[in-house]
Amino acid sequence: MLFFDDKLLLKYSGVTGSRLAIDRADIALAAARDSCGDPADYDAYQAAYQAAYDAYDELDRPLKPFKSSSDIFLSALSIISAPILLALLALDEMFSFIISSIKSIVDLCTSGTDEAKKSGAKAVGHLLNAFKSLLAAAVSPVVNAVDFVGSCVTTLKATNPSGEGRYTPEEDDDDDAEDCGFRIV
Repeated sequence: MLFFDDKLLLKYSGVTGSRLAIDRADIALAAARDSCGDPADYDAYQAAYQAAYDAYDELDRPLKPFKSSSDIFLSALSIISAPILLALLALDEMFSFIISSIKSIVDLCTSGTDEAKKSGAKAVGHLLNAFKSLLAAAVSPVVNAVDFVGSCVTTLKATNPSGEGRYTPEEDDDDDAEDCGFRIV
């Protein structure tokens, strides 16, 4: 990827962005495991492992109650922003595909077939990632809207566990209702 930041993808693309981030984290973790034979690469392995852990942690997010009003805003924003950001990610992957294809042709002319095969495989990987991103962009509004509505319902259930009558956060033993920004009166 040339220009795109995975943290931005996770923050503003909701559930669909999280799925793509998991895929990227798995690839980075596998590459870090392959290069872990050298003790100097231990820091790179730790960084890749942390990125994978963060991505898996973010994937555990669907249909959980909101904890703050900013969570509500970001979840609602992801319905609109996800297709835009995922389309930008696909564009970024297409640029990477073009650059890797050119590098593969140059490697074929200068270095030989082994280097050209590696560059070509990398180019094909970028092309597949571009198609994944476009597919995610197509389904993301529906998936993120379902996630938003489900999280709203889960939050309302969390603030009113009995489901009966009027409820105020003062009646709650723990302060979860105050954290999520909802007050049913």
